[in-house]
Amino acid sequence: GRRQQGWLSVITTARTFLLAGSRSSRSRSLLMRGALFFFSVLPSKKSLFSVGGGRGIRRRALVCDEFDEMFRGDFDNYAQVLGERAAGVEASDPGGHEHVHCSLRRLDGDVLACYYLDADPSKVFRLRIYSFRGAAMQIWRPTNSTEAHALVTDLPERWPDIDLDPINWEQLDGCDVLWGEEKQQPQRGGEDEEERGETTPATKFKGTMPNGGCTVASQFDPTRLVDVKDELFLDHSALCVDDRGYDRASGRLLYGSIHGVPYTMRRVSVRDYEEGKDSGEDCLHWTLGAAFRDPGLFDRKMQPLRRRTER
Repeated sequence: GRRQQGWLSVITTARTFLLAGSRSSRSRSLLMRGALFFFSVLPSKKSLFSVGGGRGIRRRALVCDEFDEMFRGDFDNYAQVLGERAAGVEASDPGGHEHVHCSLRRLDGDVLACYYLDADPSKVFRLRIYSFRGAAMQIWRPTNSTEAHALVTDLPERWPDIDLDPINWEQLDGCDVLWGEEKQQPQRGGEDEEERGETTPATKFKGTMPNGGCTVASQFDPTRLVDVKDELFLDHSALCVDDRGYDRASGRLLYGSIHGVPYTMRRVSVRDYEEGKDSGEDCLHWTLGAAFRDPGLFDRKMQPLRRRTER
């Protein structure tokens, strides 16, 4: 019916831009580059999440032009997790983090956000629509998380029309994030600027929950209430997310860092893949999926992250 068609459209879109087929390395590369480009320049569509209920919506900046350029693309916290594992800290330890990848794709005035684990696009654990009203970011989640994640794994890859039908999504009331520019220390400029004693101001945006947090019902157990606290930082190089959830009844931390250390996800550059780079903590193109890594590269990168008992 209509509900299933909505899922087919939205979820196959998420799957298609995340996964690559079993074509040759060059063909898969071109496919993925085309997919990333497609979503970055997607023409204006009527979005029922945005202001005006989708009537006459024009493609526009989310918060401001600079934020608009930053809040898109791919981010991964491989370097953070690599450092923790080298120090003997596992994801399950206090202060430990899972290996998380975040993909942000612009859909008219909204953003489709897909989060997956372990550099494996089939391990999606969170799908969100971020809808903007000025600097306020509203958050929408699938009405059936289990069904959504199953479809990501099971549906065939294809390019459907994108149907952002709110019947398949629910807004997390009271969980809006308010974005604003964060003052930063100036950065040193180039040689000519240094000779003149000039500096280049760094731009960074901070996202906070105006009420300090919100309470939502767990999708896995609707009888459990979860207190959510989020704080985000965004600049040209990284997206940092301090995302914590506490059981309302017991106060126990359900997810996130007990010390409030954010997931520090560095921006992923496809150019590294095009130039044949595959080493260094900042070389993260391999986290995009099979089309962006040669055989064996995934195992070499992931080996240091595996649990001590698995190494």
